[in-house]
Amino acid sequence: MYIHKSAQLTGHKAAVFALSPGPESNFFISGAGDGWIVRWHLDSPDTGHLIARVDNQVFSLLHLPEQGLMLAGTMNGGLHWINLTHPDQTLNIAHHQRGVFDLLPLGNYVISAGGEGKLTRWSVERKRALESIQLSNRSLRSLAYSPLRNEIAVGASDGQIYLLDADTLALRYCMPKAHEPAVFCVRYSPDEKSLYS
Repeated sequence: MYIHKSAQLTGHKAAVFALSPGPESNFFISGAGDGWIVRWHLDSPDTGHLIARVDNQVFSLLHLPEQGLMLAGTMNGGLHWINLTHPDQTLNIAHHQRGVFDLLPLGNYVISAGGEGKLTRWSVERKRALESIQLSNRSLRSLAYSPLRNEIAVGASDGQIYLLDADTLALRYCMPKAHEPAVFCVRYSPDEKSLYS
């Protein structure tokens, strides 16, 4: 595999913490410590377009193209529901206490991973929290979904990986001391027979 740098995109004034696919295949979206959410066009990478600005560091992003929404999780635990067509209808919900580190789309729902160790299921239609479970006393860092297993994997700052039923959020299995000190990323393999962390 040969990798070469084709462009260097500049514009954020702080660390970039989150990337998301954009509305079309040649776009992507970034979120950073400056609170800016920027859309980039790969054919003209020198110019970013500011979509929204939030009041805190952006730790996670999720684009929901069918609903015309961009969700941004921030360091202070806020979840911003940004209406891309009508930005004045953007909704900010303070929910998690210490950051929203990952967001996972799941049908009509979104799952958020919080810095206080809480996992929350949200209704996309109503833009409100439906239920929360306390998985850990440390931050939940990463989420992955396996349709074949109907399972959510959660990587946490306590070094453990939690496997949950995707429908009920019931704990199926906990992998203690999967890593030391923390699990920052989990992903299922394409055949969903393996989990990488």
